[in-house]
Amino acid sequence: MQPLVHQRITYRELFEATNGFEESNLIGSGSFGSVYKGVMSDGMVVAIKVFKLHTEKALRSFETECEVLRNIRHRNITKVITSCSNLDFRALILEYMPNGSLEDLLYSHDHYLDIKKRLDIMIDVACAIDYLHHEYGLGGSVSTSSDVYSFGIMLMETFTKTKPTDKMFAGGMTLRLWVKESLPNGISKVVDMALLRQEGENLTRDEQCLTSIMELALECTKESTEERTDPATKELEVLGWLVNPEYRSIDQGIEGPGAISGDTRGQMGRFLVTKISSDPTK
Repeated sequence: MQPLVHQRITYRELFEATNGFEESNLIGSGSFGSVYKGVMSDGMVVAIKVFKLHTEKALRSFETECEVLRNIRHRNITKVITSCSNLDFRALILEYMPNGSLEDLLYSHDHYLDIKKRLDIMIDVACAIDYLHHEYGLGGSVSTSSDVYSFGIMLMETFTKTKPTDKMFAGGMTLRLWVKESLPNGISKVVDMALLRQEGENLTRDEQCLTSIMELALECTKESTEERTDPATKELEVLGWLVNPEYRSIDQGIEGPGAISGDTRGQMGRFLVTKISSDPTK
């Protein structure tokens, strides 16, 4: 499939679209740059990923994303519309996701994500990562272990509702180490307590599922890159079936282990593109 060709946008157009990159339009920021919401002159709402030029890694990231993302088409990956590049400025113009980020929903007082919804989201992320890793492979040898690590950290944050940057993590303590040390004392010591509202058999089932999720997250974040487990889409699907036996495959319309719920997928997962880990610019 040939990549779509769009006319490049000027810095002036992006400046005007974001009201001078006003802070109120800032969606998120990270080590490689910042993401802004912008409204173009034709009314089109976009996400503008502005890269920091003082780091070599950020420049390489811009070049890599231009090369990879312009050729991909996947429902769980935000589309790149075009780019803006000059000696002093680099930016990607992306499809805007009005539902916000996973972080927005996870820490919102107005929304509640149960186990099934969080699993739906993480399955979408795993599918997108698997697709991207295949695309990377077409272009040569590229390490994907950092994506696996980020996925594991994202799993932990999604089900513990605890940020890796939480002030509790100091003096050598990290989110991963906290999960690893706390898990043997019971899953209730680790996960978001709102996920353990069930009683009786349902509670036991949910505890088993959440324990398996945390164990998978630890496998993805092992110190040795060779020992890290790739995001296990099928394993997550089986866990989804454990939580809800009516999980239904999108493609096959069947019930049972390995089936995927299609009601929220394709919507919930769409805003995940720039939010893997806790950094919207990686």
